[in-house]
Amino acid sequence: MRRTLLLTFGLLAAAPPPASLHAQAASDIFLVSLHQAGGRLTADSVRRLTNRDGYDNQPSFTPDGRSILYTSIDADRIAVFVLGNPATLQLADRRDGSVRVVASNIGRAVQKLPGRDAISFLHRDPAPPGWITVWDAGSGGRTRLVEAFAENEYHVWTPDGAIITARGSVLYRFRPGTDSDWVEFADLAGSGIQGISRLAVSADGSRLAFVANH
Repeated sequence: MRRTLLLTFGLLAAAPPPASLHAQAASDIFLVSLHQAGGRLTADSVRRLTNRDGYDNQPSFTPDGRSILYTSIDADRIAVFVLGNPATLQLADRRDGSVRVVASNIGRAVQKLPGRDAISFLHRDPAPPGWITVWDAGSGGRTRLVEAFAENEYHVWTPDGAIITARGSVLYRFRPGTDSDWVEFADLAGSGIQGISRLAVSADGSRLAFVANH
């Protein structure tokens, strides 16, 4: 029986939130179109989806790709990001109620890999900025993919298996097995965008939503 990974982002720890959460910088949600041809990834058609004072954050696409929302290994096992000191990636089994730590000292971006029962996350071990690391649900093994930028702990996967991250106004791609390091594919500074953080890619890979400062 095929098992499908389920990923949740619940904050399960009873620890108080960090001070930074009480004074978030103003941020908005932006959208760009992604195009891939001849092995190259490009981004254009920048759209600002929110424009107001306050904290608009954590975008994600609905399954049909028509709307954007913002703010499990199988049916029985769930991979959970748990906020704490340090933050951990935990595996919860609803059949017996057990919970075990898969990795500790991780970043807030925890992503399901396309087409695989695996999770990627930023692993700050032994020290920041750390590495984008994959945990395989079948084998239980962990694999380092690429070193993360110190300025951004967030990443997201495209449907065809590439990783996108950002630094400042610049978007980067990394394709495991092909690229040896991050490859710049778009600089959005001309659209007044800076401080790109949380990212989301639509199911068909044609659009990228992200948070940026204003």
